[in-house]
Amino acid sequence: MENQPPSYDTETRADIINDIGETLYLLSDALGKLTVFQKTLHRLHNALSIPLVTQSAVQIRQLRSFYADVFDKTRAIQKNILSNNVSSDTFALAETHIGKTRMFLRTHQHILASVITMTDWQSPSFLHALHSQAGRQTNTIYETINDYKRDQHWDAHTYERQFAKEYIDTFVKFPVKVYATVSGMAAFTTILSFLLFETDKTRPVVIGASSYFENKILLHKAFPGRIIEVNETDTDKLLSIITSRQPVAVFLDSITNAPNIPIPDIKRILLHMKKYSRTETYMVVDNTGLPVLFQPIKRIPTGFRNVRLLIFESLNKYHQFGMDRVTGGIIWGYGKGLERLFDYREHLGTNIPDASAVALPTPNRGILSKRLTRHGRNAFILAHTLTRWIDNHPNAPLAAIRYPGLLRQTHTPTSEAVPFYGSYFVIEFKRRYQTIPAYKRFIKKLLANARKQHIDLVCGTSFGLNTTRVYLTAVRAKTTQPFLRVSVGTEHKHTIDRISRLFLDTFGQFR
Repeated sequence: MENQPPSYDTETRADIINDIGETLYLLSDALGKLTVFQKTLHRLHNALSIPLVTQSAVQIRQLRSFYADVFDKTRAIQKNILSNNVSSDTFALAETHIGKTRMFLRTHQHILASVITMTDWQSPSFLHALHSQAGRQTNTIYETINDYKRDQHWDAHTYERQFAKEYIDTFVKFPVKVYATVSGMAAFTTILSFLLFETDKTRPVVIGASSYFENKILLHKAFPGRIIEVNETDTDKLLSIITSRQPVAVFLDSITNAPNIPIPDIKRILLHMKKYSRTETYMVVDNTGLPVLFQPIKRIPTGFRNVRLLIFESLNKYHQFGMDRVTGGIIWGYGKGLERLFDYREHLGTNIPDASAVALPTPNRGILSKRLTRHGRNAFILAHTLTRWIDNHPNAPLAAIRYPGLLRQTHTPTSEAVPFYGSYFVIEFKRRYQTIPAYKRFIKKLLANARKQHIDLVCGTSFGLNTTRVYLTAVRAKTTQPFLRVSVGTEHKHTIDRISRLFLDTFGQFR
């Protein structure tokens, strides 16, 4: 019965149509990058060695052919399902094609980046006698400036400009600084080093108690005896500390990565800091969980006075549209002196590699916003369904579902207009079941049931991916108790309903 074809209701059909749009964007993005490279190679062929030009041209033609073929098939499927009176069989074929194309995109994304950067050198030449050793970047390399890619390079710069244009709302009079890094943690450690060496070494540092545990470990070691931990939900206490203690920096997560997932009122905190910070103070926000949606500069258009705003994100999560192919991070911010972060990124060697920058899809707010809407809808459906079951089974081992959208959500579970409160939630067990063996036993039962019901579910870390994941996190952390997290994917409506039933079946069987 579970293997019967889905009914493809109106919402599921809309999901498939949106997925085709996202897929076409990623395919066209790849084709566009290859076209630019092809034109650049043609323009520079006299400066490069003939074998290099020949080999590159062959690689471009082959890869363009692959992408163009998949693009044409996807476009034809899109045209077909947008016509009137389309059958469920047609949508089933489209769904299968999307799955295959996503795998094609993922497996070819690094091949794409390798081909585009194949002519380049990590230490490109800025002058040459016969043949350039700067590849496609010939005539754009300048001595002691960008002739060593660990320090800076055009691919990172291009991505930074695209990111700023698509994902950061600001005003011309408030220019932001944007720096790409090799990972989200590299973005954090770059900021940490900058603050450690460039700021007052006597003032305290405030951090949210539910901040990412790896960041907390480093903060305690970097600022021994100066850390003040504050519950993110106790905004009044946090504001009081800012006024009385005048911290040099405040570290918060826009959506926390902790068992209870509190969301701090960063707008209120920023407004308070703007009014009461008497000297240079840094607000540092890990915005990995709220890309695009966190826009503090636009909301506070009169400036920050003594406040320096620093935002960092991991590019492993939402920004790769489910591909999870390369690591990457981004730092962006507003305030005097933040250009020095460029030097710290250079000295620390945290710049993003050229191939990784090319492998990242070109930023697109419209496509990413639709993806976040799907994540948010699916997370709410699953969290809401599981909460109702727990409420109706008080003697079960389950205690609660921790998801911020349950407290703030006013829409129906299937509403397309749901606000975004993250794509993950925590399953809280009753006290006696809060053990690592019990958590692992639950996961084993869940995966066994998924296998029987032919539902794609994986056990693995991270979030923002296409397939729902369940995993035990913070197992090795000394400052955080391990907890069971579900990172909800972008599955179609009919699939997320099946996943809901899968969890309910497992809840009923778990003892």
